[in-house]
Amino acid sequence: MSDAVAALVAALCAAAGLPAARGFEPFGHGMSGDVTLRIEGERSVFAKVADPARRISRESLAREIAALRWLDGRAGAPRLIWAGETLGRPAMLTEALAGTALHDLTSDRAEAGLIAGIAALRALHSRSIDDCPLDQRLAVKLSEAWRRVEQCEVGRSEFDPDNTGRSPEDLWETMLAERPDAEDLVFTHGDASLPNFILRGEGAAGVVDLGLAGVSDRYQDFALFLRSSAHNFPGVDAGALLRAHYPLAALDERKLTFYRRLDEFY
Repeated sequence: MSDAVAALVAALCAAAGLPAARGFEPFGHGMSGDVTLRIEGERSVFAKVADPARRISRESLAREIAALRWLDGRAGAPRLIWAGETLGRPAMLTEALAGTALHDLTSDRAEAGLIAGIAALRALHSRSIDDCPLDQRLAVKLSEAWRRVEQCEVGRSEFDPDNTGRSPEDLWETMLAERPDAEDLVFTHGDASLPNFILRGEGAAGVVDLGLAGVSDRYQDFALFLRSSAHNFPGVDAGALLRAHYPLAALDERKLTFYRRLDEFY
């Protein structure tokens, strides 16, 4: 591994007042561009370091830090150990959640893993939002989405197959035509894809990567959880599991479609 990453790990440990690391492992998923590391020492910690030159990266990390402080280890979230700046880069350290990300489960464990993920969503959604400082209501989400269109920050090459070849502007018009009339507000994960749920030894799922967390419609999470489940485990009826274990009498397909389209801008 590069000397630059080793220097970054040393600086993180020093800034957080932790003993020198015995080892570290870079890893990651998604498209944020952040540096993510598991650092091994007296205890395992997870590090995320934002790209200071990238607005989305800085703002996402700041929101994740705020979400972790607000949750304070509840609802399956890891505890925040330290947040600040090191080597000129915004960063944070959290406790590392031991377990297996849901997308890495074998097919025979998929159904149990998805049920655990649904339970984690229920725990997040049950938090009172009265004092939540993170606003991800639709007006905020749409404002940020359009800003990304204007600043050419939308990754059109990463659109879902049913949107491939479309321009962000064209997709924007389609999405606005599908906008729901009302929002069913809860505290949401914001990016409820399977890699962001960790199945732990006791069978419960923890949650990570909370850079889009905040008060939003619960369908923000339903849409991405079901899309990710279909991609990773097409043989499992995740919709039926969600209806049975959330529980829901039915799923609003129009809202699922809307929030999947909205996510194309993120």
